[in-house]
Amino acid sequence: MHCLVTPIALTVLPLFLASNLLEDVLFHKAILWFVLPTSCIALFVGCRKHRDLFIASTGIAGMLLLVLIAFFAHDILSSFQEKMATSVAGLILAVSHALNYKACQQQPCDDAQCATKHHH
Repeated sequence: MHCLVTPIALTVLPLFLASNLLEDVLFHKAILWFVLPTSCIALFVGCRKHRDLFIASTGIAGMLLLVLIAFFAHDILSSFQEKMATSVAGLILAVSHALNYKACQQQPCDDAQCATKHHH
């Protein structure tokens, strides 16, 4: 469950708490240090298992949008528009994580311990 809650929480944060505590540009760049590595690892491991290119593409699109917004949106969008764009990109990434999780859970296992690792 934490795999699904974390991306959603990170999506909602810019709209509420974090944008009031940190400068928007600094927040967006700082959060990338957490979002990109964890998302890359999760998507790589999952996509290596289920090989669904749509899920990989969706995840990459969400991450790419987050990077573009963090580095360029503050110059062309209002603060509200930047927050909304970040939220949309975060939701795209969250959807890819949810699809990735679901696809991994539907994969058959060869391991005798599979029943303890999956929640089929």
